[in-house]
Amino acid sequence: MCESYTFRESDKNCTMYWKTNPMGTSADATSGTVREPLLYLGRTQSGTIGNTAPLHGRAPFATATPNGFELHIFVDDSVLEVFKDEGLETLTGRLYIDNGADTTGVAVYARNAGTVTVDIEVYTMDTIWKAPTPNAARNFTNSLYNLLDTLIDV
Repeated sequence: MCESYTFRESDKNCTMYWKTNPMGTSADATSGTVREPLLYLGRTQSGTIGNTAPLHGRAPFATATPNGFELHIFVDDSVLEVFKDEGLETLTGRLYIDNGADTTGVAVYARNAGTVTVDIEVYTMDTIWKAPTPNAARNFTNSLYNLLDTLIDV
């Protein structure tokens, strides 16, 4: 299912709206915007640099459990990844926040949903990179390269 679509009755095909010819008419085509709620990332308050256009999920915000759903949200510096219901729907985007390291806080909201109960758990993640193991030969070689680099620049 698409967020904006054109559905052609003749071949039962749904295509993204922007891929259709807006000037041509067709009796078997229906175009529109899906009216179901979508996973949405509003970035207008995310800073004054970079792109702040909103991002939408790839599928309607439908869930197998009508009374709830699960979001896993990962933040790595300026990259945000959201996985809904074990990856049924995903969203990845970049936030452009001035002084991002000094900015804290998370906000979740639901529009047209009435009362919403939220249970949040926050964890820190460690790096995937291994610390370099001490190696005397490598350290000596690196120091020689650094010395040569300094001498060449002079």
